[in-house]
Amino acid sequence: MPSTAKTLGRNDTKTFIDAANSEHVAHLLDLLNIHDAASHERAVAVVGELMDIIGDNPDDPRYGMIYLLGDAIEVYENKIYPPIEPDPIGVLKFLMEAQGVKQADLADIFGSQGNVSQILNGQRELKNVEHIRKLAERLHVDPAVFL
Repeated sequence: MPSTAKTLGRNDTKTFIDAANSEHVAHLLDLLNIHDAASHERAVAVVGELMDIIGDNPDDPRYGMIYLLGDAIEVYENKIYPPIEPDPIGVLKFLMEAQGVKQADLADIFGSQGNVSQILNGQRELKNVEHIRKLAERLHVDPAVFL
């Protein structure tokens, strides 16, 4: 792999390094370092301002900043608010409790109360499409909540 100096050329590399040392780049790096609520709020505000100024003009040299800041914001938000993994069994248990449905009430869907118990205890997966369809119908929800 060729070195950056060879790829860019000696003068281009010097220009890049000089630009990287500029006050603007230092400010940009500070914006990208999202580590608390205040820096998050500042980055979100800058993205909003850039979107107001640039609009949907990918030819504007500042356009890429929206994506850079957006990625940095996403990384911070995923640390603070980790994505929630779907929990179909948790949803099933919640709906059963909320609607007063007992295991025995679902035996006709799963074949036996023992099968219902195995599903609720995580010993058996809830993956049979017909079971999911009937369960969703019984509990008055979209089948997607169990996927």
